[in-house]
Amino acid sequence: MRKKLKWYVMVEDSGSHKLNYLNALSYIEEPITKRLDEGKVFSREELKDLVTDLLKRNFLSKDEFELLVSGLHSREEYLYTIDPWYQLKPNIDAIVDYIVQTLEIELRQ
Repeated sequence: MRKKLKWYVMVEDSGSHKLNYLNALSYIEEPITKRLDEGKVFSREELKDLVTDLLKRNFLSKDEFELLVSGLHSREEYLYTIDPWYQLKPNIDAIVDYIVQTLEIELRQ
């Protein structure tokens, strides 16, 4: 049995208006493991492209996950919308490394 992937992003629960953590990798784990089960062997770059594509599809500009943020002392016009992709994008290489290690993927050179 494979280990479950976990990588959390901050989102707002629109019902309670409280901040929660969402396991972003739970949205992409099945397509990745399905390909591995089919015998697909990835290079690191192919896996990175797949992970990037899946995360973008699930989280880029999805308003149900967006947060409105500003600096503590910022004026109202300096509010920013942040979606989970904004939180995930700078971590793609670390996420790919984590997936390879956790799922014990042997990458093609």
